[in-house]
Amino acid sequence: MFSQLCLAMDLIYNPYRTKFLQDAKRLTGCYTKSGLDMLVLQAIECRRIWEGIPADDEERERLVKSIKHRILEQQLNVIAVGMPGSGKTTIFRRYAYELGLKFIDTDEQTEKMMGDTAQNVLSSGEAGIEYFRAMEHLAVKEACKSQGAVIATGGGTVLNPINRDCLRSNGIIVYMKRPLDMLDVKGRPISINVGVAELFGERDRIYRRISDMTILNSRIFGGKRKATGEGNTYNYELKGFVYYIARKVERYLMDLADNRWT
Repeated sequence: MFSQLCLAMDLIYNPYRTKFLQDAKRLTGCYTKSGLDMLVLQAIECRRIWEGIPADDEERERLVKSIKHRILEQQLNVIAVGMPGSGKTTIFRRYAYELGLKFIDTDEQTEKMMGDTAQNVLSSGEAGIEYFRAMEHLAVKEACKSQGAVIATGGGTVLNPINRDCLRSNGIIVYMKRPLDMLDVKGRPISINVGVAELFGERDRIYRRISDMTILNSRIFGGKRKATGEGNTYNYELKGFVYYIARKVERYLMDLADNRWT
């Protein structure tokens, strides 16, 4: 019915990517546009009219980019997805600390809701996995109400398409990719029972499809320098990696502010 669709626009600006826009993009591949540009342009035009400021297209374009950037910086969450043991919680907890942002770990929130550890629940068979996924969805839904926060998700969170839509609605999705032989499987029953390679085969395509950027984490923080007698440099190296990610996120925000499409 919409095979020739060129553009889908939603006048809503929060969330930035409504379900309507996500469905349109996913099903037709068309351009999508949120209502954020219109919101900003209305404010600029009102100011021009009431203050009698002469029309200046170049200045208007500069203001749109600047204001969009500030709004998106405050509105969008930075969300880590990836395989279990890829470093999402450790790295993005530090990311939030360094940038003074709120940090949410959906696995931790799920455990609080269940009143038990994920390891215990997931080890109890298929019923345990179904119960965990249901509680995980509630934790994700609650986490996505935040704005400008840093969120680390569980490895299987993206298996639920409703979770994917929720995360993308107001999120910059970072795929934390780590070599399979470096993934930590301790305390992760699904990784142990199913196998890391099989899990990766099932999930990698989903991680790549929903993410806005991929970060390769092949590091052992503090390991190499400690081996050469330079002492414990774990914090120094982790901080450097965090700011590397922060620069990538900032460039992505600049691109969003500069782009007319969502």
